[in-house]
Amino acid sequence: MNRVLIVLGGGVDKKGNMPSWIHARLEKALEEWSKNINSYLITSGKGRGHDIAGSEASSMAKYLAEHGVPESKILIEEKSTSTIENAYFCKVDHLDQLNIKNLTIVTNQFHIERAETIFKFIFGSEYSVSVSACEDAGITAAVHEILIQADLEQSDFLKDKIFNAIEPGNQKQVESFIFNKSDNNAKKWAEYKATSSLYKEVTRLMT
Repeated sequence: MNRVLIVLGGGVDKKGNMPSWIHARLEKALEEWSKNINSYLITSGKGRGHDIAGSEASSMAKYLAEHGVPESKILIEEKSTSTIENAYFCKVDHLDQLNIKNLTIVTNQFHIERAETIFKFIFGSEYSVSVSACEDAGITAAVHEILIQADLEQSDFLKDKIFNAIEPGNQKQVESFIFNKSDNNAKKWAEYKATSSLYKEVTRLMT
């Protein structure tokens, strides 16, 4: 069965260096890929900083290539700046082009709930979505707690306030939510991001 592994970005500095939790994701991706070396690996993430050296996705792709993955098996998605955009751009730019319906998201344990919620919603029932989670390496206990609480808060908000008003997998509605600032659901999401202290703190930590 054809499968795509999607490695989600989560921070890169001005020199293109990745934090410990991203290295953990990449090691988990290599472990998963070794079980089926015919699988494609997609590295996903532009990064939020304006002066970083390249994208998160390109830094992750370089790491995978240096650790034995053929470049022909590595696909790069470097448009996205959020987990929602990770899912959307991986779908339209890669999985739909490959005509593959099975995907595994590779991320940290603190990110499982939100990543799975978002990807299953944006891809819809025609796709099989699973998550392979790595350890939350190199994160202090205080920061780890913030990441977990923020992930749960965002997941609950999306499920209760946004995704219940959009048909799962409906690309037209999903695109309106992501790209149309006058869309009612987009407005609710923007208000949440502007008012949630947890969202603001996680954005600071991950930038």
